[in-house]
This record gives sequence, structure tokens and C-alpha cells, in this order.
Amino acid sequence: MARRPGGKVVAAAAFNVASTSAIVVLNKHVFSTFAFRFPILLVCVHMAITWAGMRGAAALGRFELKPVGFRGALLLAVVFNGYNLSSLANLRLNSVGIYQLTKILIAPAVMVTEFALFRKSTSATVKAAVAIMCAGVAAATVTDVQVHGAGLVASGAAIAGATAYQISIARLQKHFHASSNQLLTACIPAALLIGLLMTPVDSLLTAEGEAALTPLQWWRSEHATPQALLVIALSGVAGLMVSLSTFLFIGVAGPLTYNVVGHIKTVAVLTSGWLIFGDYMSVKKVLGLLLTILGIVLYSVVKMRGNTRYVITNI
Repeated sequence: MARRPGGKVVAAAAFNVASTSAIVVLNKHVFSTFAFRFPILLVCVHMAITWAGMRGAAALGRFELKPVGFRGALLLAVVFNGYNLSSLANLRLNSVGIYQLTKILIAPAVMVTEFALFRKSTSATVKAAVAIMCAGVAAATVTDVQVHGAGLVASGAAIAGATAYQISIARLQKHFHASSNQLLTACIPAALLIGLLMTPVDSLLTAEGEAALTPLQWWRSEHATPQALLVIALSGVAGLMVSLSTFLFIGVAGPLTYNVVGHIKTVAVLTSGWLIFGDYMSVKKVLGLLLTILGIVLYSVVKMRGNTRYVITNI
């Protein structure tokens, strides 16, 4: 019996939520606990592990390699790097509040960009659902919004990078009739080369009050423990899972729904922390969660009625 399309969307959503949750925790651990303050170099580690994993899967016959041409691979490599590097720099330089606010703004940015470039519009109901959901997430998660100059640039770049990345994936998969595995594998070599050339920028991504440190100095320091190397490697594996799940999810659902599912993760994390671990739940958080759930339900109802096929992305 053929699998229903809805089953593919649910499976891709679950895969993406699990992998993105894991990589945020691991990356923050890498930056904070082990003082590995090199987001671009960390992205290169992610890409190297991703390429090795995808080539290994192809060699085992899990999928066939498919060329997408130099221009297609280069375009995807550029947006892939822009998204990953800006996202890590945003996490590295900003507070959790600013990071969450950046995530919230990606959904409206996707909608505006799709309309500006391709005249792809959405119904008033979808716009209302997204607005309600974003307001709810902001109320539930955003607290500290202090930001310095470098952090502001990083957050703006993260919004632009995520928007370009999500839209490019959806359009290139259709253009080349390529699967998520094929498109991801084709762009990794160029993306890795660009990332390696950009690693000197790591020295500029230093938060206020921090001393500049080179990768070699870090390697010779007390931070370069076996535990640190293990966590960095696990972060790379999570990066492989995030990239694969993102390509897969956007391919079957689209860029707007991708963001909605990310906010479901936020609701689940906050609610489980309150129910299981007794975390403090203020009235503001409760109202924010209720608004988020209302927006998600409204959006889901519209999708189920077939009035739109638009996707939101939140990594």
C-alpha cells in the first residue's frame, strides 16, 4: 500500500524537530563549555561529516548521485554557507532572547520575499495565523533583548540567510527534479571549500570582553579535551541530520510549514519543562503558548482544507 503524502510530511517534520533540537544544545555546549569559539570552522566540520555520510550512503546504494551543474551547485553552496554561518554566528554572539526573536522573524521574511520575487501570496487567514503564532512565541520565549553591534549584524544576516536557504532549496529541487539526498550531496564540496576560505572571519566574531583565540591556540589549551572533541564530532553528526532533514522537509512540504513546525518544538520544550521539571511558568508565558497553539491550529486547518501550500522554516 502506498504511503500517504501526509505521512511523509509528518515523518520529515519529526526528523527535523529532533535533529534541530539536538544541534542547538550541542553547539551551545561547544561554544560555552569548551570555549570553541569558531562558528565557521564548526560549520566546516559539519559539512565534512555531512559529505562523508552522504557519499557513504550513496556507495551503499541508498540513493543515486545526480549532478546539478556548476551554477546550481555554486548557488546552493553559497546560500548553504550563508545560512549555517549566520545562524551559528547569531547563536554565538547573541543572547537566547535575541536568537529566539530572530527565529520568529524568519517566517514573515519568507512570506515577504516569496511575494516580492515570485508574486506568491497567501490568504488573509494564513497571514493572521502566522502573525498570531509569532506573537505567541515572542511572548513565551523572548526575555533579554539586549544586543550589541556585531550581534545585530549577525541576527540580520541570520534572517536573510535562512530565508534565501529555504526558498532556494524548494526551487532547486523542483528545477533539477532532484531528491533531497542528491541536492545536498551535490552542493557540499563547493560549500566546504567556501567555508574553509572564510574561516579567518572567525577571529572577528568575538563577543565583548572576550580575548581573540586561534584554532591552534585552542588546540594547545586545556579546553581541547577528548570530551570536547567528542561533543564537536556529535555536533557534526547532528549537522548531517539537520541538513538532510531540512532538504527533505522543505521538499515535501515547502518553506512556510517548515517554520510552523519549528514553533511546535518551542511549545513542546516549554510545556515539558513545566510539567516534568517544575520550571516556572509565568502568566506571560502561558498566554504566549496559548497564542502560539492558536496560530498553529489555525494554520493547520487552512492547510488541511487545501487553501494553501506554503511552508515556514525555523532552525
